[in-house]
Amino acid sequence: SRKRKKPSSGDSKGRRPLKKALEEALDKLKKKDRHKFFHYPVDKGEVPQYYDIILKPMDFNTMKTKIKDGKYENWEDFQTDFLLIIENCTTFNPQGTIWYRAALQLKRGSKKVFEDLKAEAEQEPEVAVEAARPSSKSRKSTGGASDSKPSEEK
Repeated sequence: SRKRKKPSSGDSKGRRPLKKALEEALDKLKKKDRHKFFHYPVDKGEVPQYYDIILKPMDFNTMKTKIKDGKYENWEDFQTDFLLIIENCTTFNPQGTIWYRAALQLKRGSKKVFEDLKAEAEQEPEVAVEAARPSSKSRKSTGGASDSKPSEEK
């Protein structure tokens, strides 16, 4: 008999919560940042003028915190923060510098990560919502949001 059942991070259909998908995507992105340029905020002591030019700083550690705190409502918000890292780097650093080139290389290397996230979201559009709902064998998936429709339209 199977008494021990591993708790699921998703639902009975194998869906996983958005948080888990984003954590895995961030790990993949971090591995592509070989020099670890984008892992932590730019140090004000080392680059004091950075925060005069870059008004919305972003880095992987900040993204990790946002995932942990449930600040991302969808994968697109996560991608927006990632692209902000690239934009900030290419705005601040002159073309041809190691940082500028690393940002462009990271952006190119991120394409598959975001294609996979998008494909998963399109396959399971309510991945985060479904994982948060209690599972019910009688509930049928309609593939849409759980908006209740009025019984009579006027």
